[in-house]
This record gives sequence, C-alpha cells and structure tokens, in this order.
Amino acid sequence: MSKKKKGDEDVECQTLTFEDAVRRIEEIVTRLETGRLDLDQSLRGYEEGIQLVNQCHAILEQTEAKVLLLTGTDGEGKIKVEEFDTSASTLESSGRSRSTRRTQ
Repeated sequence: MSKKKKGDEDVECQTLTFEDAVRRIEEIVTRLETGRLDLDQSLRGYEEGIQLVNQCHAILEQTEAKVLLLTGTDGEGKIKVEEFDTSASTLESSGRSRSTRRTQ
C-alpha cells in the first residue's frame, strides 16, 4: 500500500460512498487487530477510521432526514407519505430503544 499524505486521506475519505467507507473501516480494523503495525501506522489507521466513522454518521443523518414515512392511504387508495421530521421523532421521546450494533 502506498503512503499518503494526511491531506490526501481527508480528500479520499470524503469521496467514498457509505458502503466503501464501511469496507475501508473493516480493512483498517483487520489490520489493527493483527498487531503487526508499528505505533505510527496504528495511529494513522485509527485516525483514518475515525474520519470514516464520522463520514458514515453524517451520511446516515442525511439519509434519515430524507426518509419518507408511510402515513396510510387517501380516499383513492393512493399511498400518502410525508417527510421524516427528525426533531419530532426521537427514540427517547417515543420510548423505544435502538440496538447499538446491528447484525447483517
């Protein structure tokens, strides 16, 4: 793997799709778990992983805001939808909880 400057990693991280970012995070975790990296390589991998996690979180927040809620059907049988309101629908206010880890 070629070495990259820190600025190059930032640009590369921002251009990845959600799925590619998750795959890259998995690669980083695998490399870190081997224990074969020196401290500097481990730190760079960790920093890149954190940037990717933050990017994924931002993508998920943007996507969540675009979700449409099914509200039923109108008189003609057509499905009625409305935009998801993130301020009015929180897990805490609805009494539900979200698992911290999702399975595939």
